[in-house]
Amino acid sequence: MNLKNSLLSILCSLSLIAFAQKQNVAVKLSILKGENLVTSVKEEQLIEDIFLKTFDQKGYKAYSAKTLTDSSSLNIDSLLFADIIIYQHPADLPSISVMIRGGKYVKYAQNEYKEIAFNRQDAIMELVKYAAEKIPTEFDEYLVALPNLQYILQKHMISMYTGVSSLFTNANQEKSSFEVTYEQPKNIDFVLPNEFEQYLEYCTNFSGFRKQLKTNPIEVTYKVNKFGLTLVEDIKFPTEIKPKHKTKIEQISSQFPFWIMKTNETSTFKVKISTK
Repeated sequence: MNLKNSLLSILCSLSLIAFAQKQNVAVKLSILKGENLVTSVKEEQLIEDIFLKTFDQKGYKAYSAKTLTDSSSLNIDSLLFADIIIYQHPADLPSISVMIRGGKYVKYAQNEYKEIAFNRQDAIMELVKYAAEKIPTEFDEYLVALPNLQYILQKHMISMYTGVSSLFTNANQEKSSFEVTYEQPKNIDFVLPNEFEQYLEYCTNFSGFRKQLKTNPIEVTYKVNKFGLTLVEDIKFPTEIKPKHKTKIEQISSQFPFWIMKTNETSTFKVKISTK
């Protein structure tokens, strides 16, 4: 009887491993570059490669978000979505958040930070490897994580300097305005419920052209493909905006995590950006 139980336990374990090996996961790296942050990352492709390799080693089949177009034949319904978000608040430490979602529910959320001994980039790479290794090999189908923006972009040091930087951040946020209009019927949800506008504050940098946006807002139309990836469809710039400032606006969408898709149809939304 004990032998039978042991064999059954082994078979169950093998089944779980086989299930993980069949599980596809889409991986997206987002480096937050808003003017309220001091994030500095030089090896973006290497970081993505570390996560892709780690997922594969843990028994998953990993796909870079860069390969996920509407023509891809991947089964979306059984796909896991992994968002890797790297950021650093002023007078704080390099930090990383990992969210892994199945369907509309986040199954795993992790936030880590790393003290800088000598070199910031070395610290970031150590942080990336540590966070990647902590990713579980399987997820309880009944377990749901409920991360919010405060957790995903949390601060790790409390000092006079972080207090001053928080005042600066809040002042900048009060001077920015984001008006978001979704295509109806609304087919997409932000992974952090009701916090997309706040998240935008950490993706935007108006340094050098904040004054122009007071009277001439920028209007951006985004397309979200069937995998929940955001693509720029159209941008209406004020005529006096310089090319380098246009690039900042064009790159905002690269910092968005995967959207939750209610159906497998593409969707659009518009963001009107202005300053006060």
